[in-house]
Amino acid sequence: MNEETKERVAVEDPRVVLEVEGIGKEFNGVWVLQDIALQLAEGEIHTLVGENGAGKSTFIKLLSGVHKPSQGKIRVDGRDLTFSSVRESEIAGIRTVHQEINLVPFFTVCQNIFIGAEESTRVAGIGFVKDREMKKKAERAIGLLGVKLPVTTPAHELDASMERIVQIAKVLVHSPKVLILDEPTTPLSEEERKTLLQIIKGLKKTGMAIIFITHNIEEVMEVSDRVTVFRDGHKIGTVERKDASPAGIVAMMLGQELQRLQAGGLLFLRGR
Repeated sequence: MNEETKERVAVEDPRVVLEVEGIGKEFNGVWVLQDIALQLAEGEIHTLVGENGAGKSTFIKLLSGVHKPSQGKIRVDGRDLTFSSVRESEIAGIRTVHQEINLVPFFTVCQNIFIGAEESTRVAGIGFVKDREMKKKAERAIGLLGVKLPVTTPAHELDASMERIVQIAKVLVHSPKVLILDEPTTPLSEEERKTLLQIIKGLKKTGMAIIFITHNIEEVMEVSDRVTVFRDGHKIGTVERKDASPAGIVAMMLGQELQRLQAGGLLFLRGR
């Protein structure tokens, strides 16, 4: 079965949450992304890899509603959708945890989780914030991540791993269908990184459909169900984890550049 046939079969899988078909983006006559196809299923971690400038960030911005595609289709639960804003993508169930950590230091965990999305009600024309309801939802989201963190804790008391936990909880309170994690382990120590990877694998077990972006080959091999490689704005291919190897993934990422690095003795791979 060739890759095109596999793509068609995947579309018929009732577990498929997100489908992207022939998507591309053009800026001022220059195509920075072309003809990308990808499927994401419930309970799957689908990892995107590629060098800087390969097109991963542009692809995520198309899914997140930051940019509108110049061509192609995005389907969520089988429905063709067009996103004109981040809000429209979020309404469709796509939420992104960005690489940068942006928490308000003197806000609590709960306040940071709901910042910009506070829940309120009106009584006799007076607005009230639903503090109790938001606290319960924040605790539930933190609980899904399998950590013990009082939601009344000020953000300035958190270490980098707990800050990342709060960022992930910020999207989990909205019960997303698709969770995009953009380089989530970048600022973390080795122990913090291992902890976060276990949390991400735990989210998979709940049925969450996850797109995971990383430059770390060890992480690719540890958490992925499938790996899609981008290079120069194109999709080079998608491989199952059982068929993947660090050397094979790097070869797909670099192409002819791999030969030059090997010849110069500059390539060093880690991973299983």
